[in-house]
Formats: sequence, C-alpha cells, structure tokens
Amino acid sequence: MKHLPSAVAILQHELAQAERKAVSRGAVAVQSGRYPLSPDQIAASHYSQRLAYDDTLRNDPRWPSLSLDHRHVADLRAAIAGTMDDQRLAALLAIRPNGSGNSTIIRQSRAAMNGAPSPAQSRSVN
Repeated sequence: MKHLPSAVAILQHELAQAERKAVSRGAVAVQSGRYPLSPDQIAASHYSQRLAYDDTLRNDPRWPSLSLDHRHVADLRAAIAGTMDDQRLAALLAIRPNGSGNSTIIRQSRAAMNGAPSPAQSRSVN
C-alpha cells in the first residue's frame, strides 16, 4: 500500500509522455493550459501576447485618430506624485462619501468634474 503513490506517479508520467508524443505527431490537439509552465515560460508567453496585441492595435486604421487629454494626464501624474490637494484629488477620482461608512465612485466626464452637469454612473466601494 505504501508504494501506491509512487506507482500512480509513474503511470501519470507515462501517460504524460505518451500524450506529448501524440501531440508532436499531430494525432491529438494540444489542450490549452495542459502542461504547467515555468515562470520564465509564463513571462515569455505573456510578453509575446502583449507584442501581438500591440501589433494589432498599431495596424488598426483607427490608431492615428486617437487623441490624449494632456490636462487629464497631467492631473493623473500629479495625483500619483502626491502633489494634488485632497479636494482636487477627490474631484479627479469623483469620490463621494455616501453616509454609510463607504464611499461612492462616480464615473463622470471632465466637463462634469469642472462643474458642468453630466449624467453619472456610480457604485459603492468599501
């Protein structure tokens, strides 16, 4: 009975080897996530996926039509650097206390952030 775990491990190893041989011959399709990857292999896979995604975006004809709100970027940088006062930071993030001990994050446009009325979507956060 004490040899049972090692016998099971040997059988699993033999099955895995046979499965890999079948995949290499093309007899069976590889199942995604079937074989565990090392951290280096995961990183390489993630990097190649990000490169492919970047390539897809850059070859999209809509790519050059994208624009940035440089004032919003500057505000976000100031918030990250910690140089923005609390009131302006709350306005940037649209955080409002809701009276229940939680806060409500309100998604709003820059115009609404600067005082113009705008429909807002909200959700509570703890």
